[in-house]
Amino acid sequence: MNGFFVTGASGVVGSALVPILLQHYDGRIYLLLRAENEVHLQQRFAELLDYWQLTDSTDAARLIPCRGDMTQARLGMSERCYEEVVQQCGSIIHCGGVVRMNLTLDEARQAALFPAQEIVSLGEKIQKSVGLKKIDYISTVGVIGKLHRPLTEAFVKEQRTFHNTYEQAKAETEDYLTSEMARL
Repeated sequence: MNGFFVTGASGVVGSALVPILLQHYDGRIYLLLRAENEVHLQQRFAELLDYWQLTDSTDAARLIPCRGDMTQARLGMSERCYEEVVQQCGSIIHCGGVVRMNLTLDEARQAALFPAQEIVSLGEKIQKSVGLKKIDYISTVGVIGKLHRPLTEAFVKEQRTFHNTYEQAKAETEDYLTSEMARL
């Protein structure tokens, strides 16, 4: 399928990415948004449309808000929305994240590693359903931790220590995704 599923659409990276997707791709774009209820979801979605200055109703109609929480099983989405993503999206862009340096390690893992595991699970379901084209994952330079060397585009393989739990959880997430890429 031609659709995209995007986490973090209301964040710094995601809010810059969605207009580019709208410009270059003609499919639907499903946006995972945290919201307390459906009314709150529509408020958040309206704020994003306003932020993006989407005056073309055709473009706005291609954006599908999905209420969820990436720290929950099935990304916190309703079964209906989750299955729609599985049936309609061939690509996933995971740029959602919790950028807090003072979480406990378990909390940081729940905010970084667990969502990546759920994204891989979603990707596997999409693969079985319509065929997965790609999963993109937006990381952070923090994965290098306290190493003193330039960070290249290659995955960091060395043992390292970290300044905080955010860096450690993001590094563990990259390690997990590296092993999953080899498996898939």
